Amino acid sequence: EWLRHRAVTRPAFSKPLQPSVFGECVSKLINVFHKLSDQNSVDVYSWMQRLTLDVLGHGIFSFDFGSLKDDDGGEYVKLWNSMISRIFNPFYFIFPLWAFVPTPYNLKTWDLCRKFRQLMLGIIDGRKIEKAAGKMKAESEKDLLDMMIEAASSSDDGKSNWSSEDVMVSLISDFDLKTF
Repeated sequence: EWLRHRAVTRPAFSKPLQPSVFGECVSKLINVFHKLSDQNSVDVYSWMQRLTLDVLGHGIFSFDFGSLKDDDGGEYVKLWNSMISRIFNPFYFIFPLWAFVPTPYNLKTWDLCRKFRQLMLGIIDGRKIEKAAGKMKAESEKDLLDMMIEAASSSDDGKSNWSSEDVMVSLISDFDLKTF
């Protein structure tokens, strides 16, 4: 199983991020900074997080999270920030099993994680439907998700035994391991 997993993920993660994706997102951020130039201070850290979300969205999924479009970052930024701040709550590093107790705080965290999971699976399922309908991208335009779906479906019998959930977990875990 590990060999199958590596065979699927290796081609997708060996391709470098397209510089044009990064350039387009940075250009949007520069425009935002020009609009904010009359303010006394700008939360650069927050804007860099948004830039990262947009670059990853475009590079991995060809999906625009729209995090650089408005002041609050939109629904995806709010969802991501809320989910991450709850998951990395220092309390859970001291008492990790507490995360499994159905407290109101944990129920809200679980709900945020469920919404994020649904978003990711929606993107993956949509791409699988496009692929099944014969809408293929040129090799130079393929993103990480395209390559993973392609590799996951290129078995000896031509059928994929990877579900959308498998692709999502693999994308997140492999990307996390490659970045940190």
